[in-house]
Amino acid sequence: TGVNQITDDAITDAKLPAGSVLQVVSTKNTSATTINSTSFQTTNMELAITPLATSSKILIMITSSVGGDDVDQAYLYGAIFRGSTELFEMLGQREHNASAFGGGMSMTYLDSPSTTSATTYKFMGRATATGMDFRFNYNGGQSTITLMEIAG
Repeated sequence: TGVNQITDDAITDAKLPAGSVLQVVSTKNTSATTINSTSFQTTNMELAITPLATSSKILIMITSSVGGDDVDQAYLYGAIFRGSTELFEMLGQREHNASAFGGGMSMTYLDSPSTTSATTYKFMGRATATGMDFRFNYNGGQSTITLMEIAG
């Protein structure tokens, strides 16, 4: 910003240009969660942010260790939800005739919630077949979720 934007000795959110980062919240999770359903289940990864303006966007960044065992041709999907609304889904892991496997999943999504109320984002998982076990925070792994409010 230019000097004319701070002549009153205060840099406020309203004076920051579009694209500025207004706030960041983040958390780490180490609790193992097993997903064995074809409908979305919680991974115990969720975080809330209260946007400062209705024009703000929220950048959601999630990383998670995942793994599973003894499943033939099974797939794991991860998704980002705002409350109960699914925003983004992606294929995270495929398992094929192995006794066990481990890996990671990373997701990024830019949301426009159009609110100044506290907004909760969740990381959910689902399998493509029943009778299988996929695990988040597999074998002592960790997950993180970071939310960044971006000025609109």
